[in-house]
Amino acid sequence: MSIPQLPVQADGTRTIPWLWLGVIVIAAAAVRGVVWGLTLIIGADGPAFLEIAALFGKGEVEAAIGHSTHYHPLYPALVSLASRWIESPQCAGEAVSFFFGVLTPIPLFFLARRFTGDAVALAAAAILAAHPIAARLSVDLKSDSTYVFLFVCSVWFSWETISGRHKALAFLAGLSAGLAYLTRPEGLGVILVAAPWLLLDRKEGWGKRLALAGTLILGALLPATPYAVEISRQAGEFRITRKKSLSDFIGKAERPARLGEPRQAEGHAGGGEIRIGAILPLPAQWSPARESRREGTGLIKRMGLATLEVVGEFFQNYHVLLGAFLFIGVLSTRALPRPRSAELFLGLLCLLYFAVLFLLVVGVGYLSRRHVYPLCVIALPWGAAGIRECARWIGPHLARVAFTAPFASESRAAALLLGGMVIILAPKTFYPHRLDQLTQREAGLWIRAVTGGSDAPILTHMEKVAYYAGCKQIPIQKDYGNSIDIARRRGARYAAIYVEKVHRVSPDLHKALTEPEGRLSEDLNLVASFRHYERKPLSREAKKIHLYVFEILYPEDPELPPKGE
Repeated sequence: MSIPQLPVQADGTRTIPWLWLGVIVIAAAAVRGVVWGLTLIIGADGPAFLEIAALFGKGEVEAAIGHSTHYHPLYPALVSLASRWIESPQCAGEAVSFFFGVLTPIPLFFLARRFTGDAVALAAAAILAAHPIAARLSVDLKSDSTYVFLFVCSVWFSWETISGRHKALAFLAGLSAGLAYLTRPEGLGVILVAAPWLLLDRKEGWGKRLALAGTLILGALLPATPYAVEISRQAGEFRITRKKSLSDFIGKAERPARLGEPRQAEGHAGGGEIRIGAILPLPAQWSPARESRREGTGLIKRMGLATLEVVGEFFQNYHVLLGAFLFIGVLSTRALPRPRSAELFLGLLCLLYFAVLFLLVVGVGYLSRRHVYPLCVIALPWGAAGIRECARWIGPHLARVAFTAPFASESRAAALLLGGMVIILAPKTFYPHRLDQLTQREAGLWIRAVTGGSDAPILTHMEKVAYYAGCKQIPIQKDYGNSIDIARRRGARYAAIYVEKVHRVSPDLHKALTEPEGRLSEDLNLVASFRHYERKPLSREAKKIHLYVFEILYPEDPELPPKGE
């Protein structure tokens, strides 16, 4: 098998390899089907998206747009639409992600072929079909899969507009960017690169340039304007998003604490066998780079640490070996036969989104694989080009050995390297997802069983526990007493707490849980515990992580009621 060389038609263009694209799409669906079965628990943002989708289903559009999480509305609206045919809302949300995740290799191919050629573009689409981060986010109840599909479409149509000069393509590019914005606020970033490019390109007169740029912007404004107007009305000031403000990005807003998650888990349920007053060491799971930023480190050092964090997060998710191919693809000129202007356009987009991630780290102090995923996708053509260039280098050497002589041709050597890359990615792709968080599902199901499905809220810093318990979450406040007071006023009966992790949200509560004698016994009574073990790589030692479920005691009725009432 080799990477196909497509025939050239009479007009000099190459045929579109629909058969190979079909094979890649089917392979992407198969990979995501397996990964779907290996995803053991709902994602962190899933419960909030389901709440918004339920509001859309009830016709409460204003309430859905004004939801406290401030998520952009397109993805939950699609989940609400899919729920008409799929009974389970969770499955409906995952099906939406699955649909767009399976289709994303198609626009990526058409984008990549404009500056890397057909064979390299097919390789980029194949890598996306098997890439771990793409496969996992394509079966999760998150907006990332939908956003990346629309984002790649907007980049593709934007370059087609630049090279083809058609108003219809400009409108499609803007429309895709506007729909991407309705999924995540950074979706409009493509317009910031494409519109100036169209205006500054001297191949056309000013009239044609203004018409194309105007059509591009109009296409983006049509879907984006109603949402921007509504959130501005609700906020009382002009806003294009309520997810992040300018003060968040420049570091003047209060930064939210985020919880680290353990890596491996063994679930265990029990009841009251762990002494509350046991002293627990304060774990050091928070990134030193992030912690130094929070402590007001100098500007230069903060900028350096933020740059290293963005680059590190990118290559951790892109894959180190694929990153080496990326460098080769960027530096190589022979592997990129198309005009270099296309590569420059894509490079400017990467720089823009790198700057957004940089500001996010400096201002908010948090970065995850979801944030770097779009960058990983549009960087895949360079990685595939690097594989093709390496195949050119090693082909003559393979011909010298009888065993490897059949792979001496460039296309077969490239297919060999591509297959090796996919095999290397496979263990991470097919590793059970969120195995370490099963205790949250177990705790939630335990609470649901004990309460008989009561809708009374629970006090917790884990929204997944509340989701599986079938009730509302009362977020833990920084002040311990305030958390208990709010829980009592809202009639909460249980509190679910990761003791070793709650200090990131409430140091006061962590102190109350770990001090030998304190006020905890007046407010909470331990009724169940769940634990798993966090093992470090290449180490046999495992640290026990506890998830405790407490009964909330009320002053007027301090006695603990029997279980199940």
